[in-house]
Amino acid sequence: MIVHLVMWKFKSGAPLKEIKSRLEGMKGKIGFILDLEVGVDILRSERSWDMSLMVKFSTKKELETYGTHPASKLPGKFIPQAQSGEGMITLGQDKFLPLQVLSF
Repeated sequence: MIVHLVMWKFKSGAPLKEIKSRLEGMKGKIGFILDLEVGVDILRSERSWDMSLMVKFSTKKELETYGTHPASKLPGKFIPQAQSGEGMITLGQDKFLPLQVLSF
C-alpha cells in the first residue's frame, strides 16, 4: 500500500472550506483511490499545518498515474495562491497501520 500525505499552511483569510471540498472531490473522479481524507487543523498553533490530504493507493504505479490525472491537477490551480507553505511525504508499506498521536 502507498500512503501519500500533503500538508499546507495557508495565508490568512484563505477559503479553507472551499479548498477542503475541492480536495475531497477528487475521490469520485479518480477511481483507483482506495481512501482519501482531508483534515483541517483544530489546534491552530504556530507549529501546526492548516490542512492535510491523505490519499491511499494499492501500488506505486497508481500513485504515479494519480500525479498525472487531470482531476489531481484541479486543486493545484487554486491552492498555490492561498498557501504560504507545503510539505509532503509518501510512504510505501505492505500493511498500513493507523498513525497514533503521541503526547510529549
